Amino acid sequence: MNAEISECEKELKYLGVELSLSGPSKGRNLIISSGDISDVDGMFALVQYAKTGADVLFVMNYPAYLLEESNENLLEIGLGLGFNYGASQFHILSGVDLISRVGSRIYSDFDAKTRKYFVRSNGGYKRGFKQALTDLAFSMVVSVWNDVQVDSSVSKGVVYFCIGGINSMNPFSTSFCKNELFVYRELLEGVAELSSIDEGFVFDSNRRKYQNGLSSLLLSYNQLYLDFNGSAAFFNESWRSALAGVQDKLKGMFVMGGVHSYETSLTMPRIKHKLNRLSCATMNQLYHPVNSASLFTFMYNMSVPVFVISNNLVIPYETYDTSGVKNDIGWQSFFISNGISNSVVMDSKSCSIVGESYLWKLSSLYYNSIYNPPRKPFDFYTALALSECLSAGVKYGNIVGDSKVMFYDDVYGITMISNLTNKISWISTQSEYMNNVNTSIPEKKDGFLAEIPVLKKAKCEYIPVFLIRFKGGTITDYRLSVLKR
Repeated sequence: MNAEISECEKELKYLGVELSLSGPSKGRNLIISSGDISDVDGMFALVQYAKTGADVLFVMNYPAYLLEESNENLLEIGLGLGFNYGASQFHILSGVDLISRVGSRIYSDFDAKTRKYFVRSNGGYKRGFKQALTDLAFSMVVSVWNDVQVDSSVSKGVVYFCIGGINSMNPFSTSFCKNELFVYRELLEGVAELSSIDEGFVFDSNRRKYQNGLSSLLLSYNQLYLDFNGSAAFFNESWRSALAGVQDKLKGMFVMGGVHSYETSLTMPRIKHKLNRLSCATMNQLYHPVNSASLFTFMYNMSVPVFVISNNLVIPYETYDTSGVKNDIGWQSFFISNGISNSVVMDSKSCSIVGESYLWKLSSLYYNSIYNPPRKPFDFYTALALSECLSAGVKYGNIVGDSKVMFYDDVYGITMISNLTNKISWISTQSEYMNNVNTSIPEKKDGFLAEIPVLKKAKCEYIPVFLIRFKGGTITDYRLSVLKR
């Protein structure tokens, strides 16, 4: 019967008709994950969400070089405001950089795998990149989701994929910006193409469009939770209207980002010709400062509680061999200890090996790529916090954390968490932050000093937030958990 339905759908699609994807059953929970594929840890969050039994709407957001086909300026716009370049510049200059790093043979093999997107694209490099990134991201999301084995007491939900927005800021230069297509080039073989890459479209895991509209989808759920694990580029008027229509169902927003004003900053300030951001502008928020600020204000006005997992809280799991080279022991141990993934997928009933873990391979490609990214499970922290609150229901009081205020702006993506809840002051908070900056590290000193006058002129709003605490997650105790009373 399923084969007959599939053939029927193909015939209808050929005639220009698509079956309307039916909505979920009433009473389920929905987790909206604002994601991207710039880092692999968003997939860790997906695994955790699958284990809750909730449905997930993964919203894919896109790098800012897709805003325009060409921008030959290539200069830093201003301190903390990123770099100017378009899709064609990124394609060319990223290619030059890759050839210098890996050689022409490896690059030629990669170019052959992606050329189809750029040869046939009517929209130039912008559209070619967007289609390629969309197809890759969809394949990643569905493959990771399908691999997850849930407890027998849990009814596994479904995953949807939504075309999000385009970031407004390129924080990295062309030579320092990851080319995600190159990182995951081994996975591009056989990746199918989604029928549309227009912003706002929603697909199910079988690539069928949801025809009833975003508002209809959200209204069909009992409770909704939103994470801020990627970018707020998606947050346009359609999303604002849809979320306003489910105000009473929206139980919380869980933010990965922000720095403590009362502790030494762990984030990197501007690095000349490579990174152009303020150290207190965390990545998820600076990708689209205007939308980030708008989303924070919107949640506050809707009386939706905002839970924060700051950059200060996330512990790296980097491990090294005897020669000082990073190895895979750290992230693999973290995976196993936290039930994220093993190297193989097992059938829960027969206890037999089904195949290689997709997420294991994905993570190996990412962490061992030429970009040598930091090994930190940022989004898994957010997913743990969200999952804990979802299971606790109204019993948030069992979760240990601290009431804070969070300052933010719509220019730089500043996201700063303050202790000063009794006497709320941006001037006092920024002063406290600057007093805690460590300028003894040579590669950070100039960047920190340069941003002081910018911070003094910045205009910030604030909202109350709840800073969640964790325990574990270290290389001596890999098991991570939300701290509870």
